[in-house]
Amino acid sequence: MTDFNMDGTYIEKMAKLLMAEGDIETANALRNQAKNRERKSTALDKFGIQKLRRKARIAYEYGDFESAAVFYQELYETASLQAGPEHVSTLEFMLRYAQCLRHERHLESALGYYRQATRIALTNLDKSHFLTRQASEGVKACQDAIQQARGFKILVNNFDTLKGKVGALDEVMNVKRIYRTKDLATKLANRKKTKWARSFSRAWFDAYIEQYRLGELNEIAELIDYAKCLHQFADREEVFETYRKLVRVTTKRRSDGADAGDLKAVLREFAVHLDDNGQHKSAKATLEILGSIDGMPLN
Repeated sequence: MTDFNMDGTYIEKMAKLLMAEGDIETANALRNQAKNRERKSTALDKFGIQKLRRKARIAYEYGDFESAAVFYQELYETASLQAGPEHVSTLEFMLRYAQCLRHERHLESALGYYRQATRIALTNLDKSHFLTRQASEGVKACQDAIQQARGFKILVNNFDTLKGKVGALDEVMNVKRIYRTKDLATKLANRKKTKWARSFSRAWFDAYIEQYRLGELNEIAELIDYAKCLHQFADREEVFETYRKLVRVTTKRRSDGADAGDLKAVLREFAVHLDDNGQHKSAKATLEILGSIDGMPLN
């Protein structure tokens, strides 16, 4: 990374030029601004630019983009103050800062810095320069991410409207759309849209349960996995009701002549859940039911 000049500041140089041209008022205003930032600049000098760079790099490499953003913002502001807002070092730190903001999903703010960096790079550097390419690629990445986020929001709003219509969900949720709903839930969770992801996950589970009851789906493992992971972010009643739905639907399938394997798998996990939550008598009773099923001949 290019070093920037630590002797004097860009603001002070501009103040001298303005003073020479007779613009005393603006020159004094710039000097006051420099004095107000002097304490911060001195502290940063003492702490060490190199040390702050190292901390920023380590935070970024460990995926701590929130801390890295703080460090790179300070480096960017200091470079802008000491070397000038269009210096190559300022541009580098600005791009690092924008990158951290993008990782933290502060897309609008990141896009603003990428656009500013693109303007500076195109003015002072070649189009083929790596900083110019990095800036323009950052603009496109942010624009794509913002468009995608807006698309998800529209989709979620339409989905919530659909769920509000009586019977509409049952009519449209065929097997293909069930798996599409699961994919959307996963993508939303990866983008930290927890509330929306939960909404899609619940819709997927209810639709999957319905298709399983109708005999269109034969594997229960995914539904059990959903119930098992619910304890991480759901209340006890929601988890308990989820297991009850699984018990009901597998019991119905068993009474219709299906293999007992799915019912036994559900009861086994349900018993573990009850025992983990201190409901030992209920867990024991569930295991007794499981034992009675084991004693029956399987169809």
